[in-house]
Amino acid sequence: MRALLLTAAIALTLSACVTMENGSSQDIGVITIGTTSASCTLSNKSGRWTVVTPGTARVSRSSSDLEIDCVKPGFQEIRMSVHPQREIGHTGAKDPSWLDLPGAAIDAASGAYYSYPDPIRVAMTPQ
Repeated sequence: MRALLLTAAIALTLSACVTMENGSSQDIGVITIGTTSASCTLSNKSGRWTVVTPGTARVSRSSSDLEIDCVKPGFQEIRMSVHPQREIGHTGAKDPSWLDLPGAAIDAASGAYYSYPDPIRVAMTPQ
């Protein structure tokens, strides 16, 4: 019985491969085309982060879109959304194996299942 519980605990620990590989946060570079030193706010259902361009923000991974709002005096304000992409681990499989359901559940709950494009380029135009 003890060996069975130990085996189950090890399997559950190893099954969350994306969480262990990628974590629940991601560094995203933000570049504004046409200017520098713009103030950009990135937000999703997990939080809100601010970066001055060019710069990098550490955001929480999420299944929700990443909303980006960039402002700078003398330039038009830019608002855009970026869709997350699913990451299913390093195996390249399109869907998690039925044997990895506990890991898939952990990854989906933590947001590690998803990633945003990096870097994000925002075109800003003068007013």
